[in-house]
Amino acid sequence: MSLTTAITSVFTIVTGVSSDMYIIVYTLSMLAHRKYRASSDFLPDGFKMPWYSVTSPLTIAFFAIIFFSLFFIPEDVIGAVGAIVWTLVFGGVTYLHQRKLVPNTQN
Repeated sequence: MSLTTAITSVFTIVTGVSSDMYIIVYTLSMLAHRKYRASSDFLPDGFKMPWYSVTSPLTIAFFAIIFFSLFFIPEDVIGAVGAIVWTLVFGGVTYLHQRKLVPNTQN
């Protein structure tokens, strides 16, 4: 009986982290889109997000509110913290790996 309880707990944590990661990934996608729109690579005649100046900040705020609300639900706190830890660890490892691949040309 205790093995079933342990498996259920682990499953709940893993599914919580993975579902909370969706919110983080979509938020990062929206932030990348905003950075792209401000860059010189932006094509004015390409795909345009409808009402970008309003919908983009509203979408990011919506995701932030949803993610913040996870900390008020006791069952979701572990998943939310796990998603933050995963993002920071994976992002840090990726950043350090990319720094090794790109030569430093600033001298």
